[in-house]
Amino acid sequence: MSPEYLTYYYHLLTQSIPPSLRESQRAQIRRQKSRFAACRTVSGKRRTARSHTFNFPATGAGPIDRSDTPGSQVIPPSHHGGIFLTGVLLFSLGCYIIMNLLKNVKCIFAIFTITNYYSETVGAPTLAPRRGGVIISVNYEYYRIFYFVAKYKNFTQAAKVLMSSQPNISRYMNNLEEELGCRLMIRSNRGIVLTTEGEKLFSHVSLAYEQLQLGEAELASYTGMQNGTVSIGANETALQSVLLSKLSHFHQAYPGFHIHISNYSTPQAVKSLEDGILDLAVVTTPTGARKHLTEIPLKPFREILVGGSKFAYLSEKQMSLKELADFPMVSMAVETKTFEFYSRFFQRHGLALHPEIEAANTVQLLPMIKGNMGLGFLPEEIAADALSRCEVYRISLLETIPERFICLIKDSRQPLSLAAKKLEEILRTPE
Repeated sequence: MSPEYLTYYYHLLTQSIPPSLRESQRAQIRRQKSRFAACRTVSGKRRTARSHTFNFPATGAGPIDRSDTPGSQVIPPSHHGGIFLTGVLLFSLGCYIIMNLLKNVKCIFAIFTITNYYSETVGAPTLAPRRGGVIISVNYEYYRIFYFVAKYKNFTQAAKVLMSSQPNISRYMNNLEEELGCRLMIRSNRGIVLTTEGEKLFSHVSLAYEQLQLGEAELASYTGMQNGTVSIGANETALQSVLLSKLSHFHQAYPGFHIHISNYSTPQAVKSLEDGILDLAVVTTPTGARKHLTEIPLKPFREILVGGSKFAYLSEKQMSLKELADFPMVSMAVETKTFEFYSRFFQRHGLALHPEIEAANTVQLLPMIKGNMGLGFLPEEIAADALSRCEVYRISLLETIPERFICLIKDSRQPLSLAAKKLEEILRTPE
């Protein structure tokens, strides 16, 4: 589109055409007038041209006097002519700019804004919600807040994500319900439950919000590969077995990206991912991931039973799980998925796991075993160095310990940033 037209559209919007444009544009309008003129014969009277006047008065201008033209009269300023064309031009210009900037993104909120302006100006049909034939003018910030309240089913959690307070969020939702004229949610001490109206609204709002996020991600990719942040959570086994080497490759390929790593247990990492704190999680099975979380196996691994120098004699024979009851055990904490895994392993053989000492992570577990505080299970890769130095000793079991996996987990509901997408590509690349 020509810069001259953009300048002209701007002056149409402000209802003020500069002298440099006014005469030439009015001449153009007079030429267009002849195209729109329609002639008709009424009861044998002479044919009269019906004028379609497009009035673009400057600010404060009075009526246009055309009395010097035969068959003409003084035409009062139109209340709709210039404003109508202004609205049409603004609508077209807005759609042209937005659809070129965000080609494949359904910018619902942007189109709402432009259409509503056009509708309020010339009385054309609108996409805004109506109640009883009256247009409902809703602050679109309320819809953004409603999205997070409906997503987390909790005012406090939504306030945390939005960095606001629970009373503010509650007040905004009350305002939204009042403006829409219906109840969207039922409040309780345990959170909120969407009503039928709330479910219908959320289906549209969530689509719009997710499309806008995709648009932002697409635009962000145009800024190049010089900046970006990715937040990732991992447990010790995943960090040492997979993540560290992959992060080294990632940093070499994209030195401009910032990496934030959080050391979590598997349940903590999954919870942070669901809360939107993390972009990705790399953890060990079992993960306990829900349906909306995508779980991608990266690498299988096995664990072995080991003991310190005090229990070196046990490495000379094969033991059963039942015999382990006579020896002290150290394990991961009860709330971890590793404890859950071994608790089920013992239960399948009619036994119960009762460790004397619990550790928060694998880094703490290895020193405890070295210090002869008990027998414990470790990933073979992590125990390899200590085994080679005879700091710990491998104890053979009659029962086979099931294979486990290191997995990548991502939230399918949330679009990934450019940095997170690139890290995912590297993590999924076979070594």
